[in-house]
Amino acid sequence: MDKLPTNRLISLLTDYGFKITFANEKNQVFLRKAIPLLIKSPLEIKNVKHLPTEFEGIVEDARKGFYDTVCQTDKGTFFIIEMQVGNYKYLLERLLFYISQLYVSQINKGKKGFAKVEPVYCICIVKDAILENTEEYYHRFRFHSENGRVLTDKMQLILVELEKFTKLADEIESELDELLFTMKNAHTIDISNTMNIPPFWRKEWLQGVLNELNLSTMSAQNRALFNISVARVIAINEEWERETKALERKVKRKVTREVTREVTADIVKKLLSAGKLSVEEIAETVSVEIDFVLKIQTEINEKNS
Repeated sequence: MDKLPTNRLISLLTDYGFKITFANEKNQVFLRKAIPLLIKSPLEIKNVKHLPTEFEGIVEDARKGFYDTVCQTDKGTFFIIEMQVGNYKYLLERLLFYISQLYVSQINKGKKGFAKVEPVYCICIVKDAILENTEEYYHRFRFHSENGRVLTDKMQLILVELEKFTKLADEIESELDELLFTMKNAHTIDISNTMNIPPFWRKEWLQGVLNELNLSTMSAQNRALFNISVARVIAINEEWERETKALERKVKRKVTREVTREVTADIVKKLLSAGKLSVEEIAETVSVEIDFVLKIQTEINEKNS
């Protein structure tokens, strides 16, 4: 890790970057600013309490789950924050599961069980473009009728596709733009040249986390955490590669067996049609079970009847 370039910042999209920003329990300046920006709200957050990221299913046979991070503000609102840089299959279903799980878990028994249910937001930032037929990079989903009448704001999903965010530093128009630009581009900028550094990076809520993502000024403790996160990613990728190769071998064997079976069946059909060999002789010639030949013979007879 000592050979990493010190003129670059660590990406906010890495595990380490996420821990320094959204999952940072000690320094919440960035988080308290980022949440209102991502939900496009003037909400002022004074304090954030991080909650356990593992949760149990509601019923006995339900699956467990793990949030990237989940927190509750001093006003009571819950925020699930997820970062995804690949493997998008069933992502939206998983996010809906997270929202509904946290919402339902608040409901108590009795007549007033629904009285104190707090709003739940799920904010998911993805590296790539995953929604087709739209160039928009910011999406807010909530319950509403076909004519747009909102049923409830208690459950909302915010999805941001960074690949579709294409603004340059001099095109930034809002603090949300500043956040998304930083998340997408921070690790690509040569910070050894001050002319490359966007002026809005001098803002307190961004400057603090960017200093912690700076390899040249990183403390020994944070470097150790970074090394651990990199090692974890490498281990996950290696495991994924092993599983992928094992699956490929399994599929290849299955395809080979199926092709072999089809070729054998074709030979048996031709021998049966020729009518020169008995079922037993065909089975012995092709090295298959008699039942295999009889099954094909039955299929031929049914087809010709």
